Amino acid sequence: MKKERIFLGILILAGIIGFGGFTQLADGQQKPGAPQKPPAAAPNLPDLKVVHTDHQPAGDVSPGKRITFKVTVKNFGTGVARGTVKPDGSTTPDGYMIDLSLSKDPIRDPVRPHVVPSPYNFTEGMLLKGGRISRTEDLVPGAQKEYSASVEIPKNIKPGKYWIGVSLDPFNKVAEGPPTGESDNAVNHGITVK
Repeated sequence: MKKERIFLGILILAGIIGFGGFTQLADGQQKPGAPQKPPAAAPNLPDLKVVHTDHQPAGDVSPGKRITFKVTVKNFGTGVARGTVKPDGSTTPDGYMIDLSLSKDPIRDPVRPHVVPSPYNFTEGMLLKGGRISRTEDLVPGAQKEYSASVEIPKNIKPGKYWIGVSLDPFNKVAEGPPTGESDNAVNHGITVK
């Protein structure tokens, strides 16, 4: 009995001194006896957010008229947000774009691409003519860029209050990380059609 206690005491002491680590196995189980690897560092990811919207001329808009819509995008993340325009001026479909849609109700996350209807009549959630900003620049962490688009308000739209929905990265080309990730890519700008 005394030998068993001594042996048990040695095993416990050995476990405390040298066998306390664990290794993560592929199936999620831990293997005793080997030191644990530190977790991998999170990759540097961008986090895009619309920080300002505006339309000109200011005030009410008229059916069939064009307005200039401005949107400012900022990268709050720690990695570069790739745009569609390369340094040599050529373009790639692998960067973020911005869609400007029109609806009676505000848009919400997750964002999606929108379509210009044919014929060009008001349809809930429609992409405005001229409303895809497809030439975007890379944004390093902390950088921001203002984009503008000349968009047409449909002729058949009825007077009332509407929303221009700004869908940031609707094709989900940019993987986003903290602080907010993909949860803040929809912004709404109110307009009144007279």
